[in-house]
Amino acid sequence: MLPRLLSGSHRRRALSLWPLIMPRFLHAGTGAVAPPVDPMPRHVALVMDGNRRWAQARGLTTAEGHEAGGRALQRTVRLSLAWGIRALTAFAFSNENFGRPKMEVDFVMWLIERMIRDHIDEYAREGVRLHVIGDSSRRPASLQKAAMEAEELTRHNWRLHMMLAVCYSGRWDIVQACRELAREAQGGLLRPEDIGESMLAGRLVTSVAVGGVVVP
Repeated sequence: MLPRLLSGSHRRRALSLWPLIMPRFLHAGTGAVAPPVDPMPRHVALVMDGNRRWAQARGLTTAEGHEAGGRALQRTVRLSLAWGIRALTAFAFSNENFGRPKMEVDFVMWLIERMIRDHIDEYAREGVRLHVIGDSSRRPASLQKAAMEAEELTRHNWRLHMMLAVCYSGRWDIVQACRELAREAQGGLLRPEDIGESMLAGRLVTSVAVGGVVVP
């Protein structure tokens, strides 16, 4: 998983550039995928950050920057399929992003919904299982409906498990994992002293089963 290969500012920088770097492995004009030199990780994560800066540097609007980020994500999905990566987590919109102008927030939510609806048939056909993670209570109803429909349509797919993080934050994930463990302990399903790091990691929504093994 890419975040574990680097640390600190280098990791954040690498993650923000990942959607722009991966498409360069496509041979120009052919769509063929250059074979990877090293074994591929099972789970890759990327942060869809820097769209506004990318657009400003090119004299484009913020909306055009977000649309370019969406296209880069779809290229990354196709590369992940071609390279045999089993899980892909894309951090598309964090809870902190609600601090941006409402017009921008509304546009990004609309763009995510459109992306899901435009590509769901491709995901179903290519074996992509889509799972939208994050605080669903903060998403627009139409986006939540699209997410639920896509999850149901692709739930039996197995080639690539794609997790799209929308209205997500690490703190929110830890809190919801702790609440789940607390409910299980309260119901007598486990003892508090049995709770450890691996058990907590398994309750995070960013964990995914790949080949029967939970990969954080």
